[in-house]
This record gives sequence, C-alpha cells and structure tokens, in this order.
Amino acid sequence: MPAYEETRTVVGQPWRLAAVLMSSCALFLVFLAVVSPAWVTASSRTKSQSIWEVCWTLEKCVNNLGTDWRVTIVILEFFAGLLCVVAITLAVLALCKVSSIRSFVPGICILLAALLQLIAVIVYPVKFLEVPAHLGIDDGPVYYEFDWGYGVAFGAFFFMVAAGIMFLLKSYCTKRSY
Repeated sequence: MPAYEETRTVVGQPWRLAAVLMSSCALFLVFLAVVSPAWVTASSRTKSQSIWEVCWTLEKCVNNLGTDWRVTIVILEFFAGLLCVVAITLAVLALCKVSSIRSFVPGICILLAALLQLIAVIVYPVKFLEVPAHLGIDDGPVYYEFDWGYGVAFGAFFFMVAAGIMFLLKSYCTKRSY
C-alpha cells in the first residue's frame, strides 16, 4: 500500500464552451435579422422595408428583391449563417474530442462569417440611401430610421467577433494541471 496517493487535477476555463454559446447566439440573431419584417421604417410608421419586401400596411407588401444589392445582402446573410453552422459543428466536434480539429478552424469560420455580416450591414444603408426610394411620393421627403432588424444584424456581428476571439485563444492559457 503506497504511503501517499497522487491525484491529478486539470482545471480548464470554459472559453471554448462560451465561444460555442456565443456562436449559437450569433446564428440565432442572423436568423432573426433575415426574417425580420423591418430593417428600415419610415418616420411616419406607414412604410417599412426588410431585405425581402416593402410594406405600406400589414396587408399591402411587395417583393423587394428586384435590385442586385438586395439579393447580395440576402446571400451575404445566408452564407454568414451557413459559416456559423459550420463553426458550431466543428467546435462541438472539437469539444467532444471526436476528431483532431483544432479550435482555430471554427474561429476562422466564425470570423469569416463576421466579415460577411459586416459587409452586409455596411452595404445595406449605403445602397438604401443611394436609391431615391427614401423620398416621399407627394408629401416631400420621408425620413427613415433603421429598425430592430438592422440592429439585430449588427448584434450578430458583435457576437461573431467575440466568439471568434474566444476560439482563437491559445489552449495553453485555458488548461492547467495541478
């Protein structure tokens, strides 16, 4: 019988798990932004626009994908969401040690998704304000406000960047043996 018993304890910080949760939140926010009925709303609240359609009232909506830049925004949002799904899948596999995937691969995927998301949220207001649709029909100029759908898209970008940074933290900083 040995005189002492050796116990080895590994303490880890949950950076990878937090990054997976933040990536999941980002994916949810991307989905919410894509299905949002209002990225832009007129100051009179009579007209709202999403990336899919323009609505004058709840009953009268018209397809809004007639311009190339709006289709581009939808494609950018779709690929940002797809890269989020890939990053989450790879990160879960890396957490479960199913494969030898390093956690920098999901980090790169989520940062690429963040780049696509950033391009989408920059291009949308630039192209929207470029089009003379923001002028009123007979009443003079109508002022638009960016609504919650646009804000949610920006929030998804910040969650993606934070998750990407957490994925890219070095593993020697997160585990210590005692």
